[in-house]
Amino acid sequence: MAQERKEFMTRLPPHVYRELEGLFQPFERHFQGSVGQSDMVGALILRARRDRFGLMEDLAAYFDVRDAWMKEGIVQLPEIQPK
Repeated sequence: MAQERKEFMTRLPPHVYRELEGLFQPFERHFQGSVGQSDMVGALILRARRDRFGLMEDLAAYFDVRDAWMKEGIVQLPEIQPK
């Protein structure tokens, strides 16, 4: 029996897509192929289950980045601050 799969389309701003590719490119050889958007969504869900509060903080910070990109064309994601 084939597994049911729900699909959805998402549009990523160019700077977000570049960052996504850059994050996973060094690990592609370990996963025997490219890491796709559905793989990233799965990883994001696992992270959210483990660290929901941190993820919500990141989501709020990204909304600031998204707004700056839409208003001023700024394409830099903020640097990661060590905890």
